[in-house]
Amino acid sequence: MLGGQHVLLNGGFDPEEGIVVGGKALWRNVTGTYVLDPAETALLHELWRTADELDALTTAMAGKSPLVEGSQGQPRANPLLAEIRQHRKLAETLAVSLALPVDGETIGTRRSSNARKAAHARWRHGKGA
Repeated sequence: MLGGQHVLLNGGFDPEEGIVVGGKALWRNVTGTYVLDPAETALLHELWRTADELDALTTAMAGKSPLVEGSQGQPRANPLLAEIRQHRKLAETLAVSLALPVDGETIGTRRSSNARKAAHARWRHGKGA
């Protein structure tokens, strides 16, 4: 950060190389709104990769049963469900680490998930009035 302003430094990689639709939209939305420092750019890079992987896993799971046959014929959860859950948790962790400002802030802060939920509820309540 430079004087309270985030500065975008590309970090030597092509940010759009290999991004599929979901990740591309995420990258463009964030970089079109915020100026990031190198550490934030690296976090965003991992976040869009995770978003792309989550899209691929969700697509692979579409139309498949949530239950599969285990090694001894017993029903068990489809392993893709665990991967999807892990990718969702990783995406949340990366987004929290990125600490983008929410409405009314100029500089973002890291929040617990409860604090984020409360802030979003206050924001929605204020917008609905």
